[in-house]
Amino acid sequence: MLDRLTATIEAIDAQLARVTLPPPLDALALELHLPAFLAEQLDPPPTHPTTFHTILLLEQQSQGTSISPRLIGFATPEQRDFFRLFTTTKGIGPRRALRALALPPAEIAAAIAAKDTKLLATLPEIGKRTADSICAELSGKVDKFIIESSAPPHSARRPLTAQTDEDNFSESALQVVAALVRLGESNTDARKLVHRVVETKPDLLSPDDILAAAVSLRF
Repeated sequence: MLDRLTATIEAIDAQLARVTLPPPLDALALELHLPAFLAEQLDPPPTHPTTFHTILLLEQQSQGTSISPRLIGFATPEQRDFFRLFTTTKGIGPRRALRALALPPAEIAAAIAAKDTKLLATLPEIGKRTADSICAELSGKVDKFIIESSAPPHSARRPLTAQTDEDNFSESALQVVAALVRLGESNTDARKLVHRVVETKPDLLSPDDILAAAVSLRF
């Protein structure tokens, strides 16, 4: 099984990355499929090698007359584990899941834990009925992913800055969203609270400070 690879990204087209391996295998180029959120994080691609945790799938084509390999890459083992769990939902196969994961797994996991079907239904490929199925089948199984899956690969991490917008939270802000969900907020309301904090108090950078400010806005 191909569990992990370190490669340099030459280009990303939609969710398909063309990567080259380090010497002496640098004459080889691979196609690496990425979930939507990670493809966005890695565009433009970093100039130095990035480590991906991978899944190699063999897909049947043309009614089973041929088989094509599909290599999928994730920034962390936790993201890969979340993808595997996500695809256990009835009707969600690997291709659909790659498009649906337009938000980091930590945020999707928080929405599932809070049964926030409204947010889930906004994801590509996910409508209201599928959002209901996801919550019904995965509720109680996603808590460990709420924080662990949020970090992009080390080579692609953005500075821990509060200068962000509601749809592009920093790592610190993502941690606070997850913490607020555990305190009983819906994912949508938690994101709104954090957005208000980073807009009005951009000097707050640590998760603890952002959380304290966000909690004060609840009252």
